Amino acid sequence: MQQRLNLIFERELFARIEALQINQVELPSSFQDAILESISTKQNITRSMRYKDNMQARPPRRGGARPPLPPPPRPHARRPPRR
Repeated sequence: MQQRLNLIFERELFARIEALQINQVELPSSFQDAILESISTKQNITRSMRYKDNMQARPPRRGGARPPLPPPPRPHARRPPRR
């Protein structure tokens, strides 16, 4: 892309492009949704692992028995699809 722009700038404007930065990219909605789903899944895995680690690190109660574990945290609600 930079090379094509550089050719046009040199020919039409007598200028050169030394660097090119893309500030905004529009992804297809299915790709964007897949990325969001992946991020949400990774967050849920991390949250569950931390929860498990915290529950295993709890000290036992008197008498040696641990209380039952509370239910794991609920995952985030999914975002509605972009339109």
